[in-house]
Amino acid sequence: MGRSSRNEGLRGLREILARKRPLHVISPPRCASTALARALLNHSRVGPYVHEPCDLYCHRSAPISSIIDRLQGLKSAASPDRRRPSIPLIKEMTFQMGTGEVCNAFLQAARSPLLFLVRDPRRTIESRLRRVARDLAKEKPGPELRTRLGRAVESRDYGGLGDVFNEDVFPLDRTGWRHLDRQLRRCRKNGIGYRILDASDFRERPGPCLRELCRTWKLDYEENMLEWSDDDGLTLGGMGEQEAWYRRVLQSKGVEAETDSPISPDRLPERFRDHLPFAVGIYEATLADPRLIR
Repeated sequence: MGRSSRNEGLRGLREILARKRPLHVISPPRCASTALARALLNHSRVGPYVHEPCDLYCHRSAPISSIIDRLQGLKSAASPDRRRPSIPLIKEMTFQMGTGEVCNAFLQAARSPLLFLVRDPRRTIESRLRRVARDLAKEKPGPELRTRLGRAVESRDYGGLGDVFNEDVFPLDRTGWRHLDRQLRRCRKNGIGYRILDASDFRERPGPCLRELCRTWKLDYEENMLEWSDDDGLTLGGMGEQEAWYRRVLQSKGVEAETDSPISPDRLPERFRDHLPFAVGIYEATLADPRLIR
């Protein structure tokens, strides 16, 4: 893409975000961000919803216009109370949004405060390994590999799969923690308002967490944010074959508490064990941030 074309795309991105001023939930992968989005969308004033608009830009090197195309879904929708217009919602992954000019556009033009959703990296990394393992078992030929992947998922032990989960299959950047750290630093440096929510707290105590979010965004709390129908027609547009990654939340009827304990580091492939202290350090720093919802 030429520089002038990219600049035009960035101007268009900033303009649509500034015009719509959406609520923005940003998180590393597997932090229950889709479950949170689903709860927020049950609010009478929240919607429409755009799910990960930077997906094609990140994974397929699509132009910035691909993000703008996805954001066209932020067309205004009437709320039940016409005097109080609805508020669009975007959910995005830290690593897909990146740390460059596109990231700046989202951080600076979306509604303040932004919400960063976090979760123990021992949980998020295992969750992504599990999902990738299931995808590989469907895609890759050979019963031996499928057996190894199946046993790893069942036993929660991926330590012997270092040859499978290489950088091409699961790049370390896609744990999302490096990008989260840089995005938070940028918000602090530039005076951009944000709050942080721990996904485990949200899943254990959804009511109090949602009440505080409503206060943060100057919305009235609504009890129906805690429950929904499993056939309410929610779609995750643009995700295609990755819809299976979100099947659990699409089939749920409310926020579900954590069930598994955090994985032991020695059950991760070696390069993830090396990466884990870095990710845990960033996670623990977010829990000490005064902007954390407690």
